[in-house]
Amino acid sequence: ETIAYLRELEQKVEELESNKAAGTTVVRKRHEVGGKKVLAGSKRKASELGGEDTPLPKDGPSNIVNVTVTDKEVLLEVQCRWKELLMTQVFDAIKSLRLDVLSVRASTP
Repeated sequence: ETIAYLRELEQKVEELESNKAAGTTVVRKRHEVGGKKVLAGSKRKASELGGEDTPLPKDGPSNIVNVTVTDKEVLLEVQCRWKELLMTQVFDAIKSLRLDVLSVRASTP
């Protein structure tokens, strides 16, 4: 489901590039809760607001994807439960979108 979301991102990036005004920042947050995907706008990352990254709650969504688009930069934050080779699959999906990974931070609880 993360890889499918990355493909959706490609379409959104192309749409934003064609419709954006100079200096516009779009931040969207997508959660998966009980099998339903929810998209919310106008959200800021905790780190942008001076907060810390929050761990995934045990009873909450299993995947959290934050996307921040500013000019020609796209910041993709993925929080999910550990799965073998998942990071490799995500990198391959990003590469297939003709995007470059410039920085990676991975951690475990």
